[in-house]
Amino acid sequence: MKRNLSALLAILLLLCSCSSDAGDGQTNDTKPSNGETTAPVQEETVIDKSNVLSLFERGDYDGKTYRVIASDTFNASIVVPQAPLEEENGDSVNDALYQRDAMIEDYFGIEIDYTIPENDTVTGEYIKNAVSSQEDIYDMGLASMANVAWHIAQTGMIRDMNAIDEIDLTAEWWNKYTISDLCINDKVYMATGDITNRSVTAISGYVFNKKLLKDRNMEEPYQYVYDGTWTMERMYGMYKDQEQDLNSDGKFKIADDFIPLQTGGYVNYFAAGGKILEKDSEGSFKLVHTDEKNVTLLENVRSYFTGDGVVFNVGYPGVDAFKENRSLFAYVAGCDLSLFRDMEDDYGFVPFPKGDESQKDYINPGNYWIATCTMIPVTVSDDNISFVGTMTEALAAVSRFTSIKAKYDILLLEKELRDEDSKAMAQICAETMSFDMGKLANVGGLADIMENAFVKEDDFVSKYAKVAEKAQKELDKLLEAIG
Repeated sequence: MKRNLSALLAILLLLCSCSSDAGDGQTNDTKPSNGETTAPVQEETVIDKSNVLSLFERGDYDGKTYRVIASDTFNASIVVPQAPLEEENGDSVNDALYQRDAMIEDYFGIEIDYTIPENDTVTGEYIKNAVSSQEDIYDMGLASMANVAWHIAQTGMIRDMNAIDEIDLTAEWWNKYTISDLCINDKVYMATGDITNRSVTAISGYVFNKKLLKDRNMEEPYQYVYDGTWTMERMYGMYKDQEQDLNSDGKFKIADDFIPLQTGGYVNYFAAGGKILEKDSEGSFKLVHTDEKNVTLLENVRSYFTGDGVVFNVGYPGVDAFKENRSLFAYVAGCDLSLFRDMEDDYGFVPFPKGDESQKDYINPGNYWIATCTMIPVTVSDDNISFVGTMTEALAAVSRFTSIKAKYDILLLEKELRDEDSKAMAQICAETMSFDMGKLANVGGLADIMENAFVKEDDFVSKYAKVAEKAQKELDKLLEAIG
């Protein structure tokens, strides 16, 4: 593996059937007592680290190089290794990445070569510059969904991953909701999943202060989640009327007072099933924010997530308030959990609540900036695309049982979440992590309008009307660029 510092399981194989008995001439069919013939019983072979590569043909690659560009650094605060160092060093994540690459290199007889820019933004610039110059120097890139991949996807510079035969986006190592949520006319330009360690840190949810709940004789909300009854109304009942003006200045501020809920605005609407854009019958997108059900839902969600006891998007001051026992709940992304490691009192973690109990599943709003997408430049030649597709699929598959396990089990679960229920909650969040095309595209500024419906308690319906024409034009332009 060269590293250039230049600036739940897979598809199961059904293998086993009943053995034949040559002595009596029976076939592999089995016969019940009524004489009818039934199909043979088949056993499932569980795919794991030891056999995942058996899903792939070795091919004849004759020492080819698979060229990956990815940065370990999203920004100064968030560093998540995407590639291993030159050797194992005792760090669990680095060593898992090293072992992953070694398995692939040995199995296929290839070499993985990394270009590691200083951050994601630079990664995007390198890809765009290479494609603009028609240089075939990168086979696959990994970078932030919102900061990089989303913008490159609109330029025609990356391939439709759904058109690459060797990549199976229905496999368990790809996030299925990303595919369904962001696919346009069956085209997928941004896919995330186990191929990147950041998939673990892109989940979101609420941390809650166990001591404060106990002091108020409130139950920890885990059982509600398990029972499917963790709803906005239930959460509201836990934090309403809990705010305290600790310095008696007549104002409620996160820096000084007891603020029971730290949250976002639009994320709660999305977690309750609300949308700006929705797929139409042809697989494209249409605006649905003014549909009666979505207008009613936004009003309902807003009624639970506004008031003196709620603050929005406060960042690090909110972390301090939570650690100082001045908040019951705080909205966090997975990458934020490390900030609570030194908290003296115990905390738990739960997913976003449902809109109501009729909602079938929890919806976990993924963090668009931390979520990292796979991109295959159009400069990869048709002669080489089969190799690149195979290596990309293999990297995702093997990551599921190596680097992701190290990142998830060791760092997130053992160091940042403190009890078994929180770990189960994190798994629920990972399994239901979704991304909203309406938020990502923000056509007409609609996502901003919805956010301000919470933060500023704006009249969002009148603002919808003012940007209606602009929103439709921007959507049409987007669909023309990507669809």
